[in-house]
Amino acid sequence: MTMADSRPTILLFTADELNREALSGYGATSHRTPALDRLAAHGVRFDAAYTSSPVCLPARCSLATGLFPHQNLNLSNETGRSLELDRPNVFTLLNAAGYRTSQHGKCHFIPVPYAYNKREYTREYEHFIHYYRSLGMHHLDLMDDPQVSAWYYDDYAKDLERHGVLAEFRRCVWECHRRTDEFPIVGTFRFPGPDHLHPDGWVAERALDYIRRYDRDEPAFVWTSFGGPHYPACAPESYHARIDMDRDRPRRVREGEWNDVTKANAKSGAGGHADGDFYAPDGWQGNYDDAYWRGWRRAYYASCVQIDEGVGRIVAAAEQRWGDNLLVVFTADHGDMMGDHGFWGKCLHDQGTRIPLIVRFPGGAHAGLRSDAIVQTVDLLPTFLAAAGAAPFSCAGRPLTDWMANGGRPWALCEYPELVMIADARLKYIHRRRNGAAFNELYDRQTDPDEFENVWRRAADHPGYAALRAALDRLDREERLGDILFYDGRGTPPWAKLEGRPCTH
Repeated sequence: MTMADSRPTILLFTADELNREALSGYGATSHRTPALDRLAAHGVRFDAAYTSSPVCLPARCSLATGLFPHQNLNLSNETGRSLELDRPNVFTLLNAAGYRTSQHGKCHFIPVPYAYNKREYTREYEHFIHYYRSLGMHHLDLMDDPQVSAWYYDDYAKDLERHGVLAEFRRCVWECHRRTDEFPIVGTFRFPGPDHLHPDGWVAERALDYIRRYDRDEPAFVWTSFGGPHYPACAPESYHARIDMDRDRPRRVREGEWNDVTKANAKSGAGGHADGDFYAPDGWQGNYDDAYWRGWRRAYYASCVQIDEGVGRIVAAAEQRWGDNLLVVFTADHGDMMGDHGFWGKCLHDQGTRIPLIVRFPGGAHAGLRSDAIVQTVDLLPTFLAAAGAAPFSCAGRPLTDWMANGGRPWALCEYPELVMIADARLKYIHRRRNGAAFNELYDRQTDPDEFENVWRRAADHPGYAALRAALDRLDREERLGDILFYDGRGTPPWAKLEGRPCTH
């Protein structure tokens, strides 16, 4: 048997903006996600996995390169760079190791030109498609986010137009952000077409077709990248029927939380930076009532159930083709607040940064294990390369099995321009710069697991916080966090490039 014959097929699943508690294995009570429960039963469920950024582009570029955003300079959706074509990435590295690579669904490795979106028509996207294919993937089925597919002609938009659905889909994407009788739950709508043409249904079908037709000798790397449950949540009606909201957990909210002026988000309730604020009454989601939140969460959960179903079908097809010689990874680029702390959208609370990660190793190794080791998405690329028998690649990550054996990372790092979050098993520190003002937030999750009370002002003399303060000082010296906070993503950064450095965290 050759090395190529014995190496596992690698299946990577990512969901967009997925709160881990929307999965039954992580605590959801209003519905089940049985395919992911089965995956966890035959693999490892990580309870302390973190993204490297709370927003899409830097999180995805970080996963693809094994580098933190400040290292690869892909820092934000708006001002971040495209993933550089001459930088090694998951596709080129696995190609060099003899794998055949494909991506099905969302890429978002380049800033989307949001300012050029048009309500009345869909614009060309050929230069984006050419760029994505230049990153090294052998095959691409592009659905570059449900909203993007309404704005620009990716592969999915073209298919919707062929089936006569694109115009109505585009109208719903634009109109659902205004509260009307037709769209009472802002940020959601029912998909106006057959289930198999829904964005996540379409992505699953493309991945399934690729696996069923795969007839090459090379081992395969298949990245299935769902666009949901990122807003607007638009699962077909049939999936809504599977949600029992009477069994849903209560939202985590505290009256007067945003009156605390030490928090960067205090001024406008949810800070004006959560996605949902732009559509809420008077620009603050605190104005939404309980009926709104019940409807929004139901739509979000329905999308999760649909994605779970797609994962189950794809894994079953892969098992039929390759048996148990599979490395299967399910995760998310980042999370969503889902109404906790009074808003939906991206944030640095655990709902936004602590992500689901389920890994099924070849041959059932580590089956049924639940790990509390701190790991990050930068660790996925080294994990794939180890499985592929490739030479180690110097980056910010290590194979997940290394962290499992060594107790995990001391802390997780999550970043965005003018923002840094560091979290260990107990404490979370957030530093923000906004309009020249600095905000320090520290949460003791041992005594305050829902992260309501900022204890930064008491931390200087508290012996329990000394280790974190020392860690912050070390990181500031070694990684120049102050420079990261002041860098806005434009031009040359004020520090030397750090790519190629082995992980020291």
